[in-house]
Amino acid sequence: MVESEAGSVSGCSDQARLDTGAEIGEGWDADVVLKVNSLSYAEITRLRQGATVVALPAPGQRPELFRTLADAGMTVLALDAVPRIQSMDVVGSWWLEGVPSPSAV
Repeated sequence: MVESEAGSVSGCSDQARLDTGAEIGEGWDADVVLKVNSLSYAEITRLRQGATVVALPAPGQRPELFRTLADAGMTVLALDAVPRIQSMDVVGSWWLEGVPSPSAV
């Protein structure tokens, strides 16, 4: 399930997602929720108890958010807490490897 308008900024319409078999709607009650950035407290209240969240929640900067998630029985995979090695770097630019820099063009 993909949230409506989730890819609009990058030029991916809801119709394009539907054409590939995705469902458009609210995914907050799913077993696993993937979020590009961190969660807000309002979003935490929308999650199903016991859900698994994969996100970039900044555990070192927002420990109170983790306490709220733990108290709600959530499992959190904090991708921004993974050591920054090139093969697993979610906040770096490893995916740009091989793309010419503006100075090289």
